[in-house]
Amino acid sequence: MVERRNLLGNLLLTLLLGFALTTIQTTVWPKFLGIIPAPPFAAMVVAYFGIYRSRGEGIILCYGLAWILGAYTAAHPMMLVSVFLALLFSARTVKSLVYWGGASYELMVATGAILLYHFFYLVLSWIVESNPISGIPILRWIGEAIVTFAFALLIFGVLRRLEKLSGANAPAGAGEL
Repeated sequence: MVERRNLLGNLLLTLLLGFALTTIQTTVWPKFLGIIPAPPFAAMVVAYFGIYRSRGEGIILCYGLAWILGAYTAAHPMMLVSVFLALLFSARTVKSLVYWGGASYELMVATGAILLYHFFYLVLSWIVESNPISGIPILRWIGEAIVTFAFALLIFGVLRRLEKLSGANAPAGAGEL
């Protein structure tokens, strides 16, 4: 019972962090760092859960983050859920094939998640939407991947601290240099 409460607390704290990161990404970032592209921080949170948390927790997180992000964007929430679930299972697949503990792995997965986020969204847009994405802003995507490098370890560190705060099991090998 205590473990369930800890997991629920961790999910709620992570969703609160997702809300804060989305607010920073959509309102604060453009005001202060307008020319520098803001990476989709929610994708980094999904990547973290893909690496270190269970499949069920990740699925719940994907739905929660899509609901939160839906308030900040014109994208359909089910489109966001689909993209986040594809990211979650991509991170889990990469982990099952290649894994080493440490910061370099986390940087690789976070940066890959940002690039895959855009790829999945683009593909789903072409398949599902009646008015799909017409241009592919490759330079912006590369810029976001570069900026991700600067923020991934910070965000992953905050997520590890939330796990300690909530009493959830801390991931083994997370953040080691």
